[in-house]
Amino acid sequence: MTQARGNLAFLAFVLAAQVLVGYGLLDRRAASEALAPPPSHDVALASALGDGEFFFRKGVLMLANIGVSGGVLVPMKELDYADLTGWFSLLDSFDARSMAVPYLASYWYGFTPNTADSRHVIDYLLARAEIDPQEGWRWRVQAMFLAKHRLEDLDLALAIAQDLAARDDPRAPFWVAHMPAFILNDMGDSEAALILLGGIMESKPDMADDERAILSEAIERLNQEMSGETQ
Repeated sequence: MTQARGNLAFLAFVLAAQVLVGYGLLDRRAASEALAPPPSHDVALASALGDGEFFFRKGVLMLANIGVSGGVLVPMKELDYADLTGWFSLLDSFDARSMAVPYLASYWYGFTPNTADSRHVIDYLLARAEIDPQEGWRWRVQAMFLAKHRLEDLDLALAIAQDLAARDDPRAPFWVAHMPAFILNDMGDSEAALILLGGIMESKPDMADDERAILSEAIERLNQEMSGETQ
């Protein structure tokens, strides 16, 4: 009985020691493992023993859990976004068909409290769009959204919107052609926005009924805003 109690006491001591050591290492582990610079493509492939898909899946899992190793969450504002977007591009080089990485970039990392870091995400999304013929329009729209709402850079948002509209991608929804007009209106140039929307209406006589209705409503709203400004 005495031996059993002694064993239990020793086990309790060991467990308590493990807990204390673990708590002491939490901050250190989280800080050191939050995000390392991305390796080269060849080094990444070698680390996965030539299995690029394994490296991709492991990398996506890492991106989805950055900063939580060790039980401490490292804030986005403390991440190096140059390294982070380097990881985005590296993983895309292994699997450009998956939308996991640009979705994480668009809907998670793009909303960093350090708004200047959003520019790194915008640059990544625009680069991703160039290698993604199926969903490129989607990443340009997200880049435009971040430029407008995160950076509050309407000039950049307009440039992206104009490029998006000029591509006339048949896979893109019809409303992408209208985005430059909406950005111009946000910039206070309602007259230019109205001319642009009117030009779209006139240039597409075979426009679908739902698109024509939405475009007509936007034109009417702009006319009302302009007449209200002149009263």
